[in-house]
Amino acid sequence: MYSLLKDIWTTYDAFDKDVENDTNRNKYISVCRYFIDPLNEEKEQHEKFCTKLIRNLGHYSDKPESYKFTPMKCNNLNNWAYNSMKKYSIPEKILTSCFDDYKFIVERRKQTPNCFYYEYDKTYKEPMKIIMLNIFESNIHIIKNILEGEIDSVHCSCQKFIENIVNIYKHMKNNYCSNDIVGINPKTCQQLTSFAGSYQYLYNYATIRDKIPSLEYEKHVNIHGCESDNSHQGRSHTEIHPKQKPVESPRAPQLNENNDSNNPISPTASTALGTVAGASSLLALLYKVNANIHLNMKTIIYNCFYTAIIH
Repeated sequence: MYSLLKDIWTTYDAFDKDVENDTNRNKYISVCRYFIDPLNEEKEQHEKFCTKLIRNLGHYSDKPESYKFTPMKCNNLNNWAYNSMKKYSIPEKILTSCFDDYKFIVERRKQTPNCFYYEYDKTYKEPMKIIMLNIFESNIHIIKNILEGEIDSVHCSCQKFIENIVNIYKHMKNNYCSNDIVGINPKTCQQLTSFAGSYQYLYNYATIRDKIPSLEYEKHVNIHGCESDNSHQGRSHTEIHPKQKPVESPRAPQLNENNDSNNPISPTASTALGTVAGASSLLALLYKVNANIHLNMKTIIYNCFYTAIIH
Protein backbone atom coordinates (compact mmCIF):
# COMPACT_ATOMS: atom_id res chain seq x y z
CA MET A 1 0.00 0.00 0.00
CA TYR A 2 2.74 2.48 0.92
CA SER A 3 4.59 1.65 -2.32
CA LEU A 4 1.64 3.18 -4.16
CA LEU A 5 2.25 6.45 -2.35
CA LYS A 6 5.91 6.32 -3.32
CA ASP A 7 4.79 5.98 -6.94
CA ILE A 8 2.61 9.05 -6.52
CA TRP A 9 5.56 11.01 -5.16
CA THR A 10 7.54 10.02 -8.26
CA THR A 11 4.61 11.08 -10.46
CA TYR A 12 4.69 14.61 -9.09
CA ASP A 13 8.44 14.81 -9.52
CA ALA A 14 7.85 13.89 -13.16
CA PHE A 15 5.10 16.53 -13.59
CA ASP A 16 7.40 19.22 -12.22
CA LYS A 17 10.49 18.18 -14.16
CA ASP A 18 11.98 20.82 -16.45
CA VAL A 19 11.47 20.38 -20.21
CA GLU A 20 15.04 21.44 -21.04
CA ASN A 21 16.05 18.06 -22.47
CA ASP A 22 12.71 17.18 -24.05
CA THR A 23 12.89 16.65 -27.82
CA ASN A 24 9.65 18.64 -28.24
CA ARG A 25 10.84 21.59 -26.14
CA ASN A 26 10.77 24.12 -28.99
CA LYS A 27 7.25 23.07 -29.92
CA TYR A 28 6.10 23.54 -26.32
CA ILE A 29 7.68 27.00 -26.19
CA SER A 30 6.05 28.04 -29.46
CA VAL A 31 2.59 26.94 -28.28
CA CYS A 32 2.99 28.56 -24.87
CA ARG A 33 4.17 31.88 -26.24
CA TYR A 34 1.03 31.98 -28.34
CA PHE A 35 -0.97 31.71 -25.10
CA ILE A 36 1.22 33.97 -22.95
CA ASP A 37 2.16 36.90 -25.21
CA PRO A 38 -1.34 38.45 -25.32
CA LEU A 39 -1.48 38.54 -21.52
CA ASN A 40 1.32 41.14 -21.23
CA GLU A 41 2.49 39.72 -17.92
CA GLU A 42 5.70 38.29 -16.48
CA LYS A 43 6.69 35.62 -18.96
CA GLU A 44 9.59 33.51 -17.69
CA GLN A 45 7.78 31.72 -14.84
CA HIS A 46 4.58 31.45 -16.86
CA GLU A 47 6.41 29.90 -19.78
CA LYS A 48 8.22 27.47 -17.51
CA PHE A 49 4.92 26.24 -16.07
CA CYS A 50 3.09 26.24 -19.42
CA THR A 51 5.72 24.11 -21.16
CA LYS A 52 5.54 21.58 -18.34
CA LEU A 53 1.76 21.40 -18.57
CA ILE A 54 1.80 21.00 -22.36
CA ARG A 55 4.41 18.26 -21.97
CA ASN A 56 2.37 16.55 -19.25
CA LEU A 57 -0.81 16.61 -21.34
CA GLY A 58 1.13 14.60 -23.91
CA HIS A 59 -0.73 15.62 -27.05
CA TYR A 60 2.43 16.60 -28.96
CA SER A 61 3.97 13.19 -28.40
CA ASP A 62 4.03 10.57 -31.14
CA LYS A 63 2.96 7.98 -28.58
CA PRO A 64 -0.85 7.75 -28.14
CA GLU A 65 -0.50 6.50 -24.57
CA SER A 66 1.04 9.86 -23.65
CA TYR A 67 -2.25 11.72 -24.11
CA LYS A 68 -4.61 9.04 -22.81
CA PHE A 69 -5.57 9.54 -19.18
CA THR A 70 -7.04 7.35 -16.48
CA PRO A 71 -9.28 9.20 -13.99
CA MET A 72 -6.48 8.98 -11.42
CA LYS A 73 -3.84 10.38 -13.78
CA CYS A 74 -6.13 13.25 -14.81
CA ASN A 75 -6.89 14.01 -11.18
CA ASN A 76 -3.17 14.02 -10.34
CA LEU A 77 -2.42 16.36 -13.23
CA ASN A 78 -5.20 18.78 -12.29
CA ASN A 79 -4.07 18.88 -8.67
CA TRP A 80 -0.49 19.58 -9.72
CA ALA A 81 -1.66 22.27 -12.16
CA TYR A 82 -3.98 23.95 -9.63
CA ASN A 83 -1.36 24.10 -6.91
CA SER A 84 1.29 25.34 -9.32
CA MET A 85 -1.12 28.04 -10.44
CA LYS A 86 -1.57 29.19 -6.84
CA LYS A 87 2.10 28.92 -5.93
CA TYR A 88 3.42 30.86 -8.91
CA SER A 89 0.43 33.16 -9.53
CA ILE A 90 -0.15 31.71 -12.99
CA PRO A 91 -3.13 33.23 -14.84
CA GLU A 92 -5.88 30.64 -15.09
CA LYS A 93 -6.22 31.51 -18.77
CA ILE A 94 -2.93 29.70 -19.41
CA LEU A 95 -4.29 26.50 -17.87
CA THR A 96 -7.55 26.61 -19.77
CA SER A 97 -5.69 27.34 -23.02
CA CYS A 98 -3.41 24.34 -22.50
CA PHE A 99 -6.33 22.00 -21.86
CA ASP A 100 -8.25 23.45 -24.83
CA ASP A 101 -5.20 22.85 -27.02
CA TYR A 102 -5.02 19.26 -25.77
CA LYS A 103 -8.69 18.73 -26.63
CA PHE A 104 -8.31 20.27 -30.10
CA ILE A 105 -5.21 18.24 -31.06
CA VAL A 106 -6.57 14.93 -29.73
CA GLU A 107 -9.89 15.38 -31.53
CA ARG A 108 -8.06 16.29 -34.73
CA ARG A 109 -6.40 12.88 -34.48
CA LYS A 110 -9.88 11.32 -34.38
CA GLN A 111 -9.38 10.37 -30.73
CA THR A 112 -11.48 11.16 -27.67
CA PRO A 113 -9.89 13.48 -25.08
CA ASN A 114 -10.36 12.11 -21.58
CA CYS A 115 -8.85 14.74 -19.32
CA PHE A 116 -10.44 18.13 -18.76
CA TYR A 117 -9.61 21.13 -16.62
CA TYR A 118 -11.09 21.08 -13.11
CA GLU A 119 -12.41 24.52 -12.16
CA TYR A 120 -11.74 24.25 -8.42
CA ASP A 121 -12.18 27.96 -7.75
CA LYS A 122 -15.58 28.06 -9.46
CA THR A 123 -16.74 24.81 -7.86
CA TYR A 124 -15.80 25.15 -4.18
CA LYS A 125 -15.49 27.77 -1.49
CA GLU A 126 -11.90 27.82 -0.19
CA PRO A 127 -10.73 25.00 -2.51
CA MET A 128 -7.51 24.28 -0.61
CA LYS A 129 -9.50 23.50 2.52
CA ILE A 130 -11.75 21.19 0.52
CA ILE A 131 -8.64 19.48 -0.84
CA MET A 132 -7.37 19.00 2.71
CA LEU A 133 -10.63 17.28 3.65
CA ASN A 134 -10.22 15.09 0.60
CA ILE A 135 -6.75 14.11 1.81
CA PHE A 136 -8.38 12.66 4.90
CA GLU A 137 -11.06 10.81 2.94
CA SER A 138 -8.66 9.37 0.41
CA ASN A 139 -6.28 8.05 3.06
CA ILE A 140 -8.74 6.85 5.66
CA HIS A 141 -7.46 3.27 5.63
CA ILE A 142 -3.89 4.43 6.24
CA ILE A 143 -5.13 6.70 9.03
CA LYS A 144 -7.06 3.83 10.60
CA ASN A 145 -4.00 1.57 10.58
CA ILE A 146 -1.83 4.28 12.13
CA LEU A 147 -4.32 5.09 14.89
CA GLU A 148 -4.71 1.43 15.78
CA GLY A 149 -0.93 1.00 15.96
CA GLU A 150 1.57 1.85 18.64
CA ILE A 151 2.14 5.41 19.84
CA ASP A 152 5.06 6.89 17.92
CA SER A 153 5.92 10.05 15.99
CA VAL A 154 3.82 8.98 13.00
CA HIS A 155 0.81 8.26 15.24
CA CYS A 156 1.09 11.63 17.00
CA SER A 157 1.52 13.58 13.77
CA CYS A 158 -1.51 11.81 12.38
CA GLN A 159 -3.55 12.93 15.39
CA LYS A 160 -2.44 16.53 14.85
CA PHE A 161 -3.43 16.22 11.21
CA ILE A 162 -6.90 14.98 12.18
CA GLU A 163 -7.35 17.81 14.71
CA ASN A 164 -6.57 20.32 11.96
CA ILE A 165 -8.91 18.56 9.56
CA VAL A 166 -11.79 18.66 12.06
CA ASN A 167 -11.17 22.38 12.59
CA ILE A 168 -11.28 22.92 8.83
CA TYR A 169 -14.55 21.00 8.58
CA LYS A 170 -16.18 23.02 11.37
CA HIS A 171 -14.99 26.29 9.84
CA MET A 172 -16.36 25.37 6.41
CA LYS A 173 -19.66 24.09 7.78
CA ASN A 174 -20.27 27.15 9.94
CA ASN A 175 -19.36 29.61 7.19
CA TYR A 176 -20.85 27.99 4.10
CA CYS A 177 -23.23 25.19 5.02
CA SER A 178 -25.32 26.21 7.99
CA ASN A 179 -29.02 25.45 7.66
CA ASP A 180 -29.93 28.86 6.22
CA ILE A 181 -27.23 28.98 3.49
CA VAL A 182 -26.69 25.35 2.50
CA GLY A 183 -28.41 25.86 -0.87
CA ILE A 184 -26.05 28.66 -1.87
CA ASN A 185 -22.92 26.48 -1.98
CA PRO A 186 -24.17 23.05 -3.10
CA LYS A 187 -20.84 21.53 -4.22
CA THR A 188 -19.00 22.68 -1.11
CA CYS A 189 -21.76 21.38 1.16
CA GLN A 190 -21.92 18.12 -0.79
CA GLN A 191 -18.22 17.57 -0.10
CA LEU A 192 -18.64 18.38 3.59
CA THR A 193 -21.43 15.81 3.81
CA SER A 194 -19.16 13.27 2.17
CA PHE A 195 -16.38 14.07 4.62
CA ALA A 196 -18.71 13.77 7.62
CA GLY A 197 -19.82 10.32 6.50
CA SER A 198 -16.23 9.22 6.02
CA TYR A 199 -15.20 10.59 9.39
CA GLN A 200 -18.08 8.78 11.09
CA TYR A 201 -16.87 5.53 9.49
CA LEU A 202 -13.57 6.01 11.32
CA TYR A 203 -15.14 7.33 14.53
CA ASN A 204 -17.40 4.29 14.84
CA TYR A 205 -14.45 2.02 15.58
CA ALA A 206 -14.28 1.50 19.34
CA THR A 207 -10.47 1.24 19.12
CA ILE A 208 -10.26 4.71 17.55
CA ARG A 209 -13.18 6.75 18.94
CA ASP A 210 -11.29 7.87 22.05
CA LYS A 211 -8.32 9.07 20.00
CA ILE A 212 -9.97 11.58 17.67
CA PRO A 213 -12.28 14.60 18.08
CA SER A 214 -16.00 14.46 17.49
CA LEU A 215 -17.63 16.48 14.72
CA GLU A 216 -20.81 16.97 16.75
CA TYR A 217 -19.66 18.19 20.16
CA GLU A 218 -16.62 19.47 22.01
CA LYS A 219 -14.30 16.66 22.93
CA HIS A 220 -10.77 17.02 24.25
CA VAL A 221 -8.48 14.15 23.33
CA ASN A 222 -5.14 13.74 25.07
CA ILE A 223 -3.12 10.67 24.14
CA HIS A 224 -0.29 10.07 26.59
CA GLY A 225 2.86 9.97 24.53
CA CYS A 226 1.74 12.72 22.16
CA GLU A 227 2.12 15.69 24.51
CA SER A 228 5.46 16.47 22.89
CA ASP A 229 7.45 15.23 19.93
CA ASN A 230 9.98 13.66 22.28
CA SER A 231 7.65 11.36 24.19
CA HIS A 232 6.29 8.24 22.57
CA GLN A 233 5.18 5.67 25.07
CA GLY A 234 1.88 4.69 26.60
CA ARG A 235 -1.39 6.57 26.26
CA SER A 236 -4.24 8.07 28.20
CA HIS A 237 -7.13 10.23 27.13
CA THR A 238 -9.68 12.66 28.46
CA GLU A 239 -12.92 13.52 26.77
CA ILE A 240 -16.13 15.46 27.29
CA HIS A 241 -19.11 14.04 25.48
CA PRO A 242 -22.38 12.24 26.12
CA LYS A 243 -22.35 8.51 26.51
CA GLN A 244 -22.92 6.83 23.18
CA LYS A 245 -24.79 3.73 22.27
CA PRO A 246 -22.71 0.77 21.14
CA VAL A 247 -22.23 0.70 17.40
CA GLU A 248 -21.74 -2.16 15.04
CA SER A 249 -18.34 -2.65 13.47
CA PRO A 250 -18.41 -0.38 10.43
CA ARG A 251 -18.20 -1.77 6.94
CA ALA A 252 -15.24 -0.59 4.92
CA PRO A 253 -16.15 1.78 2.10
CA GLN A 254 -16.24 0.23 -1.36
CA LEU A 255 -14.34 1.51 -4.35
CA ASN A 256 -16.33 3.36 -6.97
CA GLU A 257 -14.27 4.24 -10.04
CA ASN A 258 -16.89 6.40 -11.74
CA ASN A 259 -15.29 9.69 -12.78
CA ASP A 260 -17.13 12.98 -13.10
CA SER A 261 -14.83 15.40 -14.87
CA ASN A 262 -16.92 18.35 -13.71
CA ASN A 263 -16.66 17.37 -10.06
CA PRO A 264 -13.11 16.12 -9.44
CA ILE A 265 -13.65 15.62 -5.71
CA SER A 266 -16.29 12.95 -5.39
CA PRO A 267 -19.62 13.90 -3.78
CA THR A 268 -20.01 10.49 -2.17
CA ALA A 269 -18.02 8.83 0.54
CA SER A 270 -17.72 5.60 -1.41
CA THR A 271 -16.00 7.32 -4.30
CA ALA A 272 -13.83 9.54 -2.14
CA LEU A 273 -12.71 6.53 -0.16
CA GLY A 274 -11.45 4.65 -3.20
CA THR A 275 -7.96 3.29 -3.53
CA VAL A 276 -5.19 4.84 -1.50
CA ALA A 277 -3.42 5.75 -4.72
CA GLY A 278 -6.44 7.61 -6.05
CA ALA A 279 -6.17 10.89 -4.21
CA SER A 280 -3.28 10.30 -1.87
CA SER A 281 -1.43 12.12 -4.60
CA LEU A 282 -2.67 15.18 -2.78
CA LEU A 283 -0.42 14.36 0.15
CA ALA A 284 2.70 14.51 -1.96
CA LEU A 285 1.41 17.46 -3.89
CA LEU A 286 0.49 19.65 -0.95
CA TYR A 287 3.72 18.90 0.87
CA LYS A 288 5.93 19.48 -2.15
CA VAL A 289 4.48 22.40 -4.07
CA ASN A 290 1.63 24.15 -2.27
CA ALA A 291 2.65 27.45 -0.76
CA ASN A 292 -0.77 28.24 0.70
CA ILE A 293 -0.73 25.59 3.44
CA HIS A 294 1.09 26.64 6.58
CA LEU A 295 4.48 24.98 7.07
CA ASN A 296 3.29 23.24 10.24
CA MET A 297 0.45 21.60 8.34
CA LYS A 298 2.81 20.47 5.59
CA THR A 299 5.14 19.03 8.22
CA ILE A 300 2.24 17.18 9.83
CA ILE A 301 1.21 15.68 6.50
CA TYR A 302 4.78 14.67 5.77
CA ASN A 303 5.31 13.09 9.18
CA CYS A 304 1.94 11.34 9.22
CA PHE A 305 2.16 9.77 5.79
CA TYR A 306 5.42 10.08 3.90
CA THR A 307 7.51 9.13 6.95
CA ALA A 308 5.49 5.92 7.10
CA ILE A 309 6.07 5.33 3.41
CA ILE A 310 9.86 5.46 3.44
CA HIS A 311 10.38 3.37 6.57
